[in-house]
Amino acid sequence: MQNIELLHSELNNKHYGYGRTDIVQQGWGNVLEVYDPFGNRIRFCQY
Repeated sequence: MQNIELLHSELNNKHYGYGRTDIVQQGWGNVLEVYDPFGNRIRFCQY
């Protein structure tokens, strides 16, 4: 994925209770994990 910071900003601006998250920096890239209302975890990765 490209521009993970933009996605993070868009999700936080919507004020979803379950969608607020931070970008985690890993050794291989950045990860943004989002939980949906059903408890599923969706990971967005930027290398």
